[in-house]
Amino acid sequence: MGFPCDNLPVLPHGVVSVVCCDLSGNHSHLIYSRDNGKSWIKPAKDRGFQFDPLATYPDACMLEDGNLFVVGCHEGLGKNKYGPAGAEVTAMRFRIKDVNKGESIESLPIGGP
Repeated sequence: MGFPCDNLPVLPHGVVSVVCCDLSGNHSHLIYSRDNGKSWIKPAKDRGFQFDPLATYPDACMLEDGNLFVVGCHEGLGKNKYGPAGAEVTAMRFRIKDVNKGESIESLPIGGP
């Protein structure tokens, strides 16, 4: 895993979430815990659930509806005589599925339900 942020949103029902940047180049990932951080749910030993294939340096907050809103940065969109250039801010909204629906995340429209 990469660099976890210092913001750990605690979602309804006590789910703790961490967004981080994967150093292997797979970009933004999420891991979460249903037991207050004693164990972490992730699809593989070395990575979390990928939620944005482009963004790095993600940060998350919990919305009023209990879902996550995450922003990140996508750099190096083009090249100029000095090397990679350009950047954009990315944003996503998603939820962590209920345990009875399988351990995973679900992308949602940014504008609401």
